[in-house]
Amino acid sequence: MVKLVKNRSLSLHRLYDEFCIATMMLTRLPVPSITRSVPALNEAMWAFPLIGLIVSAGAASIGSLALYCGLPPLIACCLTLAAAAILTGALHEDGLADMADGFGAGGTAARISAIMKDSQIGSYGALSLILIVIMRVSVLTELTYSALGFGICFILASMFGRGMAVILCSAYPVSPHASLGRAAAAPPRPALITSILFWLIPLWLIAGSAGLIAACLGGALVLWTGRTATAKLGGLTGDIIGSAILLSETAFLIGLVGIFA
Repeated sequence: MVKLVKNRSLSLHRLYDEFCIATMMLTRLPVPSITRSVPALNEAMWAFPLIGLIVSAGAASIGSLALYCGLPPLIACCLTLAAAAILTGALHEDGLADMADGFGAGGTAARISAIMKDSQIGSYGALSLILIVIMRVSVLTELTYSALGFGICFILASMFGRGMAVILCSAYPVSPHASLGRAAAAPPRPALITSILFWLIPLWLIAGSAGLIAACLGGALVLWTGRTATAKLGGLTGDIIGSAILLSETAFLIGLVGIFA
């Protein structure tokens, strides 16, 4: 009996450590230091949708408060996205800009990788950020008038986007030029299945078939991203994974606008 309780305690500690690792990788939120053995990132990816829930709920609450105070929907949605960027450290936006610069410039895999690792932003990266921000503000503003409301839609999109990152890492290899992305390679099946259930069940219960249709749009864009990265770089990198999160979120929201608008 004592041994069973000890094993359960160790399992809970392990899950907690994995949650902390996922939080550290996807956000700038403070987490306690891990005193035990550090779990591998791919084992912690089951928690990705939960991190999306935490980030988006915090950001959406800022936007909802702005609406409650009488601010226009456009400003409320801008505040929501700004809060999300602060909570995540704009990691995914940075990844999108790097991917756009690298893919836009083209060339060999080594050249594309070098461009993506360059800290300076190019014209393709700047344009991609401008376009993605315009699209996200526009769709969230439209969703303030929908039956679900922009807050719920934003939360579902954030959980879905991070869940799609796990699927992406399961479906495509890691690029030989990757550094951070190597840690996310080939998540174990339990982590993959758990992450899918974490976003799929709420999506189905809240948005129904409309949510699934929007998810298909986001999923298709993620698969295209994975195929393109594999063709150009030989696989995934941390920037590609971050880009996929942002792109799948946006595509999901666009799908919801097309259905509910």
